[in-house]
Amino acid sequence: TDARIQWANPAFEALTGYSPAEALGRKPSDLVKSGLQDRAFYQSMWDTIEAGQSWRGEVINRCKDGNLYHEDLSIAPVKNAAGTITHFIGIKRDVTERKRMEAELRQLATTDFLTGIPNRRHFIGRAENEMARLQRFGQLRVSLLMLDLDYFKRINDSFGHAIGDAVLKHVTQLIRQGLRKTDTLGRLGGEEFAVLLVGADLRAAGAYANRLRRRITETPLRFAPEIVDAL
Repeated sequence: TDARIQWANPAFEALTGYSPAEALGRKPSDLVKSGLQDRAFYQSMWDTIEAGQSWRGEVINRCKDGNLYHEDLSIAPVKNAAGTITHFIGIKRDVTERKRMEAELRQLATTDFLTGIPNRRHFIGRAENEMARLQRFGQLRVSLLMLDLDYFKRINDSFGHAIGDAVLKHVTQLIRQGLRKTDTLGRLGGEEFAVLLVGADLRAAGAYANRLRRRITETPLRFAPEIVDAL
């Protein structure tokens, strides 16, 4: 009940890097606490198990070598014949790989694979959220820019889709250069992009669009001679 480890199995060492002998008599917080969960998180956990109830949750902890890992942790109180809690049993399961795969799936679901910016679905979701916020607070302004690359089909037809993809990436980076953290850039499909400018009125949005048009005009995409020769 004082949170000191009295026993650990070999799997604890495989997960944390600390041998059972190293862990004996020490607190888990002294060994693996990452600091990524706040005090309220641990207080809620202790309130639950000290009340005689089991607790389960996901925790990000730190191995002996400093690497972080995700664990699924279950803690159950152990009572004596009189019903008094004497110990707690914690069962840990490494879910780091599962969390990595979940993050990858979220990335695939929301990100355009070529340019790395929000895809159509994710961009529209962000736009809907901003519109809902606009309707709620009224005084906020949001401008939407729709961008389309003229004659892009000629690039694909003349030089191939690999060069076309390089152009799309190039334009994406040019658009990003002038955006603030509050703005959102998305690829709607093909050579069509959209930009959500939070807090910008039509005049400001128009000025940004003109700056962007000039930047794209004045920043050609150049290829090494050997690539040009191979076209």
